[in-house]
Amino acid sequence: MEQNEGATMTLTSVVADARRDGWALGSFSCPSLEAMHGILKAAQSAEAPVVLTATLLEAERFGGSAFPIAVRALKVPYGVRAFSAIGPVAPTAVLRAVGFGPDLILIDRTEDGGALDQSASRLRELVQLAHEQGQLVGVPLPTELLDDAATVQPGVREAHLKRFASITG
Repeated sequence: MEQNEGATMTLTSVVADARRDGWALGSFSCPSLEAMHGILKAAQSAEAPVVLTATLLEAERFGGSAFPIAVRALKVPYGVRAFSAIGPVAPTAVLRAVGFGPDLILIDRTEDGGALDQSASRLRELVQLAHEQGQLVGVPLPTELLDDAATVQPGVREAHLKRFASITG
């Protein structure tokens, strides 16, 4: 990806470049300034753009506004992960993530053992909430779509992905 010295990468432009040129965009969690430095050093060495992310707790541990200020100074896109280790992500977590002004909100763990349609419906509510706040959203695929069984018969995985996309919006 070509970029002028000092130019800020936007998530939209990086994703467009990746889609056009057929490469993946790495998103890496930054639990500390040291981790952020290491990730950026590796990305620069590989001449690869990255998205830096932090969970809500990590971003808050940075001192709230310090995380977005530090990342903006580096001129790279950043995301905040709305995450729950004990159950589905709550709408309040999405709104807290919005407060950090990220380029992207990553919604983790929307499943709590429910079926694909139930999980996707809960996810759709969170995606709609983030979109209402003007946020771009990244979501994990349900494990049943990543399972090897979904790739056994031709077209099965694609059908599941289309259904998941139609439910989540």
